[in-house]
Amino acid sequence: MKSIHPLPAAPLSLWNDPEHGLVLVFSHGLALVRDGALEYLLRGPVGGAARAPDGTACLTLGGRVLRCRLDAPARAEDATDRFGGASQGGGGVACTPDGSLWVEGCRRRLRLDGT
Repeated sequence: MKSIHPLPAAPLSLWNDPEHGLVLVFSHGLALVRDGALEYLLRGPVGGAARAPDGTACLTLGGRVLRCRLDAPARAEDATDRFGGASQGGGGVACTPDGSLWVEGCRRRLRLDGT
């Protein structure tokens, strides 16, 4: 296997975005691989992240829950209140097959229809 880019740490999450390419989420930030280099969109203590059905990144950053578009520079929406409060524990994030987003320690999930 050929190494395409050295990474600063093991990613917490990664996925391929059809429009923006490889998305890498590290414990210290959200980055894209562009032209063989990492381009950080957000930096800070990330607990977890997942790709939302609408293509945004849903991640926890310092206890807040953010929905982040992958445009550069990233445009992040604070969605903490929509999940019923700050993330708890490790701040893990998961997207289930029905499109619901779950955040560790939050009282609510966010469904595909936005509720």
